[in-house]
Amino acid sequence: MSSQLLGLPTAIGIARERTRERQTMQSASLALRKDLGLNLAPTSRERLAETSMLADQMLQHIRELSHDLRPTMLDELGLLPTLRWYISRFARRLDIKVEFETFGLEDRLAAEIETVLYRIVQEALTNIARHAQARRLLLHLERTPLRVIAVIEDDGIGFDVQRWLAAATPGLGGRALRDARASHPARRSLHD
Repeated sequence: MSSQLLGLPTAIGIARERTRERQTMQSASLALRKDLGLNLAPTSRERLAETSMLADQMLQHIRELSHDLRPTMLDELGLLPTLRWYISRFARRLDIKVEFETFGLEDRLAAEIETVLYRIVQEALTNIARHAQARRLLLHLERTPLRVIAVIEDDGIGFDVQRWLAAATPGLGGRALRDARASHPARRSLHD
């Protein structure tokens, strides 16, 4: 079982970086398209067309990454509908039974907090999909007067929490959680 609160600066930084990457790719793609209209030799025009196609593919990939990190529906509909949508996709893709329960979240949270909670759930479900071999999981979100608590339990194979916390070189997810923990007063704890 794990309950996690991820640092706000990390999640916001990731979203900002993805936005900058998307804008850079859009600018590059537009510039290439403009250059295609110039009087160029046929081989140069073909190379530019290929490069433009690659830039479009990269832009699409960045859009997908950006959407995965922070879907627009989070702004439009809020955390709970967005999590229901994400969990539904997750459950169908992995053929896993997910129980999602919430308490005290009738009102919207600040946008930054909703982003952090979305990313926490996303990271936890990604780790479950990659490592746990779980068939069932419970996701519980509860808002108290002072905090929001996320509890995620699965019936997977588990891991040695103490060894993971002590690892000198954790995986990317572990590094992200450690960085977030160091940069934000929020608490994150893992339990066997």
